Amino acid sequence: MNYSIIKQLLEHLEDFEKLPQGESGTTMGNFVDYLSYSINKPETAVKVTDEELLNVSLAQYIAHLYRFSKSYTKIALENSPLTTVDDFLYLGKIMELGHCTKTELIELNAHEKTSGMEIIKRLQKNNFVTQEDDPNDGRSKLLSITLKGKQEFFAALESMKKSANLVGGPLSTVEKLHLMHLLQKLHVFHKSLFAEKNVTLDEMLEQLESQENQ
Repeated sequence: MNYSIIKQLLEHLEDFEKLPQGESGTTMGNFVDYLSYSINKPETAVKVTDEELLNVSLAQYIAHLYRFSKSYTKIALENSPLTTVDDFLYLGKIMELGHCTKTELIELNAHEKTSGMEIIKRLQKNNFVTQEDDPNDGRSKLLSITLKGKQEFFAALESMKKSANLVGGPLSTVEKLHLMHLLQKLHVFHKSLFAEKNVTLDEMLEQLESQENQ
């Protein structure tokens, strides 16, 4: 038996238990996440004990990743009548659902209503989507993708796949799955906050703290 590995594992566990614990406390899942970070962290990594700096750095990296991704999709769509990645994503979501209301489509893409309506209007103007009365709600309209919309979506699909491959970068499959798990956890949390209207940052932070203390 390799006792040196066990010794290293115990040392990492000791360091982990010194950290302030979040909503789920000292769990095996949290320890595995910490262990993965500790073993693979770059030399430039911020100190995980500095919670405020850690959150700022996290927000910065996510913002940068969004900009990098946006630049790749811009190249992918340079010869397409789909002007933004949102055009592509909206068409893909409508095609996946078959049809949906404007409100559903906007919420599924995490947009403000005004921004979402502009995207939908652009798609309608280019005859990529059509609308009809919702038989279950006379006040709503159902959106469907047109043949032209499908053609443009699939014409851009291969280039968009290439841009997505770039976003994943050099991460291994295991690393991507691990990152997906963390991003999904963040997505669930932020989606609930995004759905609330007229909420201050302090009120949002109170919700975060209440979850951490559960």
